[in-house]
Amino acid sequence: MTDPCRFVVWPHHPDMLRRPTTSGMNARATQALAWNIFRTAELLPPAFWLRRLNASLGIALPRPAPVTARVQLWMQLPVPPGHGRSARDVVDVDIVIETEHDVWALLVCDGDVASSHAETGIDRVAMMAYAASWHAGRRQCYVGMIVAAPERAPLAMSLIRRYQVSPQALHLRWPDRHHDGGNISGVGFTTWPRLRTILSEASQADTLGAMERVIAQQALEWCEDLTPVNSLSPFPRGVAAVP
Repeated sequence: MTDPCRFVVWPHHPDMLRRPTTSGMNARATQALAWNIFRTAELLPPAFWLRRLNASLGIALPRPAPVTARVQLWMQLPVPPGHGRSARDVVDVDIVIETEHDVWALLVCDGDVASSHAETGIDRVAMMAYAASWHAGRRQCYVGMIVAAPERAPLAMSLIRRYQVSPQALHLRWPDRHHDGGNISGVGFTTWPRLRTILSEASQADTLGAMERVIAQQALEWCEDLTPVNSLSPFPRGVAAVP
């Protein structure tokens, strides 16, 4: 029987060496979703999928349109040095996307993950924003979370909504409030069904090449195969993959 949680896109990529050890079908399915969806997206024109990614996160679209995009999974981003911290202090980020103008840092919420950073006791969203802002430098920075469904992650959603309403609340959580963080242009969340919709649009887009549409369609079919894995599937039966 074929493993429904297999990594089917670019499985020899060096990021595989950073794949976190996990057990259980749900955790494996979540890892496979992150890998197969974002590795597929990396093979598509960035101007097409990054605009849709921001829309799914509920964040204003970036300008200008990107020409290139690099996707890295399971990264460790350093925090700004100083005040007892060094460049060796890092924050785990599930997905980092970089273009000439922008950086995205995304946290995959497997269940209701709103735990604190081990060293600082600060919530993971704030610490991710802190490290991502430093990493982005002069580029704009977008911070987000991926959940199966908002109702399955109420604590995580409360964090995201708090920081959406009050960006200053995000800065006040940082270990070093002297770090500017003015490059953070949005905080949001998306879901696996919304991300699947991006693949669906790509598979039918006349503006994309035939090979790009095929790549998107194959990833979309893999997502559909994953649907019946278990009762906690990101794509439960009877629920359409719409924003």
